[in-house]
This record gives sequence, C-alpha cells and structure tokens, in this order.
Amino acid sequence: MDGITSNPYPRVIEAFKLPIIGFMDSKVYHIMDEVQNGLRYIFQTKNKFTLPVTGTGTLGIETVLLNLVEPGEIILITNNGFWGDRVGNLAKRAGFEVKTVDKTPGTAYSLSELEEAIKTHKPQVLYVTHGESSTGVIQDLTGIGDLCKSNGCLLVVDVVSSIGIVPLFVDRWNIDVAICSSHKALGSVAGFTPLTFSPRAVDKITKRKTILRSFMLDMKELTEFWRGGLNDDDEDEDERKCHHTLPVLQLYALREALSIIAAETLEKSWERHETTSKRLSDGLEKIDLQHFVKKSKHRLTGTIVIKVPEGISNITKVLKYVKEKYNLIFGKGFGPTKDKVIIVGIYGFNGNSEKVDLTLKALKEGIDFVKTGKVDSGTGTSSTGNGLDTASKAVDVFITG
Repeated sequence: MDGITSNPYPRVIEAFKLPIIGFMDSKVYHIMDEVQNGLRYIFQTKNKFTLPVTGTGTLGIETVLLNLVEPGEIILITNNGFWGDRVGNLAKRAGFEVKTVDKTPGTAYSLSELEEAIKTHKPQVLYVTHGESSTGVIQDLTGIGDLCKSNGCLLVVDVVSSIGIVPLFVDRWNIDVAICSSHKALGSVAGFTPLTFSPRAVDKITKRKTILRSFMLDMKELTEFWRGGLNDDDEDEDERKCHHTLPVLQLYALREALSIIAAETLEKSWERHETTSKRLSDGLEKIDLQHFVKKSKHRLTGTIVIKVPEGISNITKVLKYVKEKYNLIFGKGFGPTKDKVIIVGIYGFNGNSEKVDLTLKALKEGIDFVKTGKVDSGTGTSSTGNGLDTASKAVDVFITG
C-alpha cells in the first residue's frame, strides 16, 4: 500500500499455479487475444494496436519514446514531479531534443499553459503524466488531445496511477498513446506494460526515417507476434513470428486481473475508488493530517499523498512502527517529496473500506508513538524476533492480503 504497487487479487496469485504452456502454442495465442480485448476495454479504445510489452512501466515509457520520436525531434514533457523528470532523462539519453513545462510539485497544468508551450516549442510529441504518484496530482486531460491534434503533435499519456481508478477515455479524448502497468489498480503483478496506439501514432511509427536501434522495443517487430498491429494480414496463427520468450504465467495473471475488472465494470471500479479515497481523506482530516496537494480538484484518487505532520522529524520511524505492528507498508515519498510525505495506495484489491480504516488507525497510532514514546496496547500484530523475521512477516501479509 505504498503507492508504488498493491496486493494482487487472490485469483491472480492462483493463476501462477496453472500449468505452463509453450508461448508459441495456439492456446497461448488465444489468451493473448483475450488480453488485448481486455486492454481495449480498460483503455476505452478501439485501437487495433493495443498490447502489453514485456517489462515494467519504465521500459514501457522507453518503448513509446523510442518508437514515436526520432533523433533530433522535439518532445515536450510536463514536469511537476518525479515522473516528468524521469521521462526527460530517458528522452535525453535517446538523443531527442527535450523541452519541459516545469511546474511546482503538487500543482497541475491549465490548458492555456500547455497551449502556450506547444506553440512555443512546436514538438512532435507532448508527454503528460495523468496521475503523478510522487505528489498525488491528477492532471485534467480535457481538451489536450484536441489541442495536440490541431497543432500537429502526438499526445502521450502516462496512466499508470490512474487507469481503473478514475475515468479514462482514450478515443474520446484523442489520446494517441496511453501507457499503464500491470500492477497498481489492475491488480496483477509488475512485469507487463500495456500500451495502446492511435492510428495517428501508428502512422508515425510506420513512416520513421531512421531504424530503431532496439529490436526488443521495436513495435514493428512486436506486431509480428501480437495481433492487430501494423500488419493487416495477421489472422493466420502460423504467421506469428517469435519475437521474445513471453512470460506465460504473467500472461495468465494479467488475463485474470482484466477479467476481474470487466466483471466489476469500469464504472463500478471508478465509483469504488472515489468512495474509498473520500473515506480516507475525511479520516485524515479528523486526525489532523493534511494532503500534500492543496486544491482538492487536483488530488489523485487512489494514491493519497500526506504531508509529514509537525513534530515528526523522521518519518521512517512512523513507517517502521506501522510496518512492524500492522504489517502495512506505506511510502515516504520520492523525487521532490522524498521524506516529506507519506504515500498511501488505496486501489485495486486494497481499495476497500477495511483497508482505509486500518490505515487511519495505524497512521494515528504510529505518529502518536513517535511523538510521545507511548505504545498503544490496542489491536494489531506486534512484532517479535529479529529484523529479518519482521521483514518476512511484513512481506507475507503484503503479498497475501
């Protein structure tokens, strides 16, 4: 519950016990098709070119950058937290001309600010982080896709911390590429990065003037393996070409996670996450804890970023207490918020009232303990034994819920 990952759904864990099938088997191809259809649903898109790449979120970001931008082209990046800075780092390493729209961490962009930056820098790609998990900011995407389209640039959106949590409509909002990850609210484990590409984005890839220097990340090569990509004649299973060894167990897990979301429906998932986040926010106010993001309309649902309260000079002590007594793992910030905040992830399998109430109890008790030195004798899982034993217990509960 640290805002970086989450407990997988129990059905996802069970999927890892299924027999392994060779990744070039027709049964695996069928599962791949099911996964792609599930991804189209959560992205709310009809894009044929929708698939998961093997690797975690940062690799997915790098994949998108390398395929869409060529050396010397301009990429404009919104930078109001850790992830904007990370994307800038990746883009510079690739030899792109990087421009940024910098803003104070904890704040969001207006449409007019982005319009001014686009007209000034004339980028080929605008990169926006929808949910900035390091600060707890949600970026309103309304109108950005239309703005990019009218100015001849592609819109790439990182939805890792928002998909399944808040409304997202890739097609309706004219998003050219969306990047998410298989963990967090999707409820699977890290290891896949689902991507979706609009026809405009696919056209940019097919008309590249330079050869992509990475085979593994080349979407033209990947679509020789996954359906619905750059080839129109990909209906014959025998025509699928081996691109890399697919992690079949993780594919099972992702299919389970997507089926769970589909059964709940996106609308119900959005509603559940809004309800649990409000419950947490209301509870924080009662115990005198404040959000890092001042304006409520800019606060990210699901990932709640809390200011370290006065009187606490070392937040690690609070988190250590909470982990050892309650087996709960919270984050202490990263990037611009390192050691300044507590990050709580209430989403996916953990997005429920029970986890919210336990979080509030544990935080209040941990803060009181660090301030006063007194130990509450109430409920909770007290820790005994050495540090390794404590860590093992924490990991066990974190994994099994």
